[in-house]
Amino acid sequence: MAIEILNSTGCINHHPRHDLESILYVIIYVCTFTNGPNSLCKKDGLPICDWFDYRKQLSQIGNDKVGHMQGARQKILPGFSEYWADFAPFVLELIQTCFPLTANHPNALTYRGMVTILSRAQNVVQEPQSGHNVMVGTKRSSQAGAEDEPRSKRGRRFWSPLD
Repeated sequence: MAIEILNSTGCINHHPRHDLESILYVIIYVCTFTNGPNSLCKKDGLPICDWFDYRKQLSQIGNDKVGHMQGARQKILPGFSEYWADFAPFVLELIQTCFPLTANHPNALTYRGMVTILSRAQNVVQEPQSGHNVMVGTKRSSQAGAEDEPRSKRGRRFWSPLD
């Protein structure tokens, strides 16, 4: 849920930017709690686990998110699974585009801005080799165990959140 909505004390108009911010949180969740397609992983103790604490007031969750978004390099990105490491710079760019000043202000993410960043990611990030001689997201060869396994256009480049 968007920070602006979590921290509101009364009625607030819903804007498309709130939906885009929510999509950003889904991306963060997927990068944190999966090891790739069809591979969930359990991680306890990460800062974003606080977002799902049903005992907290919505405003406290909003305040937690503010801190996490402002310190994304230290609070969000280190929790990403290795599979998503080369996608992490694009997530950081989405966060910085969403909150150019501070997470306390209404987010500035636009549809065009999000699509531009994700399109660049799509052109750069490639699927890694799987252990089964096929790449996830590609059709399998009709010949089981074919020698010509698919190759990535580039090797996976791992990114450190401290870069």
